[in-house]
Amino acid sequence: MLPVYNKIMVPYFWVGLKLYDWLSGTKSIGSSYFIGKSKTIEIFPRIKKDNLSGSVIYYDGQMDDSRLNLMLALTSSYHGAVISNYVEVKNILKENDISVGATCTDKITGETFKIKSKGIINTTGPFTDSIRKDTNKELRNIVVPSSGTHIVLPKEFGPKNMGFVFPQTSDGRILFFIPWKNKLIAGTTDNKCSVESNPKPSNDEINFLIDETKHLISYPDDLEKNTILSAWKGIRPLVKDPSKKNTESLARNHIIEVTSKRTITLSGGKWTTYRRMAEDAINKAIKTFKLNTKQPCVTKFIPLLGSHTYNHEMLYRIQRDLKVPLKVAKNWVSNYGDRAYKLRDYIKNDKINKISSIYDITEEDVEYTIDNEMAIKISDFILRRYRIGFIDVKEAYYMIDKVSKIMKRKFCWSHKQELVERKEAVESLKSLGLEFCMKKH
Repeated sequence: MLPVYNKIMVPYFWVGLKLYDWLSGTKSIGSSYFIGKSKTIEIFPRIKKDNLSGSVIYYDGQMDDSRLNLMLALTSSYHGAVISNYVEVKNILKENDISVGATCTDKITGETFKIKSKGIINTTGPFTDSIRKDTNKELRNIVVPSSGTHIVLPKEFGPKNMGFVFPQTSDGRILFFIPWKNKLIAGTTDNKCSVESNPKPSNDEINFLIDETKHLISYPDDLEKNTILSAWKGIRPLVKDPSKKNTESLARNHIIEVTSKRTITLSGGKWTTYRRMAEDAINKAIKTFKLNTKQPCVTKFIPLLGSHTYNHEMLYRIQRDLKVPLKVAKNWVSNYGDRAYKLRDYIKNDKINKISSIYDITEEDVEYTIDNEMAIKISDFILRRYRIGFIDVKEAYYMIDKVSKIMKRKFCWSHKQELVERKEAVESLKSLGLEFCMKKH
């Protein structure tokens, strides 16, 4: 939903979005259209009504980036890739100025080891330049990190089953409301920032979002600081094309760069084109590294694990066959696809055990993700396998105790190790606004 508060702007927005529809071609997921003031208010009862003319509705897609990223890793492993979790590249190995591998450190055990390779593909997002310069110190930085801060609110503060975009905040940026996991994300983008592993939103950024949101809704006093469920910050690694004369212009698409002998950098791009990015990078690697392969990249023919027999009836089949509540079945199908049937092995005496008083998350989930999804830390589960920390940081904090007990039993943690893991999980939640949300305002 794009609100219109000036009738003169109606044709401007409508034509712009129709052009967007046209560019989508046959892959469009829905045509944009205009609705009047009364229909806009019906969909978004809390919208600010003064001078409202109506709104333009357009379509976009949504996914869970953490789950998709995980399933990509698991699918690659299924097809023969060797994947290593919690392993950090310390430096690139070279022989005669040719990249031949990397020195790595296991972040769990502290062990350092070397991996030899025929070639290296650098796909490290915001950290791209550190690897590029390790292979070739003469290269200029290409990453332009841009941060976006988000707060999570109860869904009632936004439109019903619809996102919302306001194109002009007080500082000239875009503010958006996105319905996500039965909550509402309010956020902005495009703030210049430095690169860090766990970016944390400042109180000023959180308060800015609260104030801007209040300007767009009726009864703004209902939105208090205590209403915020979580607050977090992400880094978007925009890139400059090193092949262009204008070294300051940002690339609109992904970039593949041969940064040194036997090293390729893939940067830029976006989730919606990740298959094309993979295909271009692999085909470039085959040529650059002179690999002896049977065929070019085959990503377009490989479905992700969990999708092979997935359909819209699966939710009810899981509920019936595994004898679990509908909401639990919905979680399992949404997270695991047809792999949800594997949860059968974790259900004892036809009974599941919830670990949250609010959400339908179970002990069986924790055990499944440990055995099948490389979860080895508390934060793996509450942040990355389930996104509870991102949608309700206080509830994620309260879940630490039960998740910790399961992991202690599965991994045979000592009491001392358990305390270390719990402390680390709390530190992770601090980057999601734990201190702000726990504070009585």
